[in-house]
Amino acid sequence: MRGWAEALFADQHRDYLDWWLLQRFPGRTLEELDSVDWLRLQRALEVGRIVDIEARAALYQEGKLQPEAIRPHEWRAIVEHDRLYELWEAEQGLTHDGAEDSEQQNEHAPLQTGEENG
Repeated sequence: MRGWAEALFADQHRDYLDWWLLQRFPGRTLEELDSVDWLRLQRALEVGRIVDIEARAALYQEGKLQPEAIRPHEWRAIVEHDRLYELWEAEQGLTHDGAEDSEQQNEHAPLQTGEENG
């Protein structure tokens, strides 16, 4: 649904979209940006968000980032990534070396999501 809303907004506010494109891709002309493959761009931006979240999770796991430095929506994303990874592992027949390691990896400081760790 969000994609449709963004498309409608972009269609009705082309000047704002042009400004955003120029900010996002400095040095490019509007003529160059008119041929942007929007689906490909959206996928690339989503991959970037995933990479950023995973990098922050790794910094936290290494003790280089304090829990309060990670925002609540980032904690939710980290938990969701962990859940998806565990599902993928199960589908592939892979397991962690030990249950304790698995539990420890999922104990992300106070999640700050309003949910209790169970």
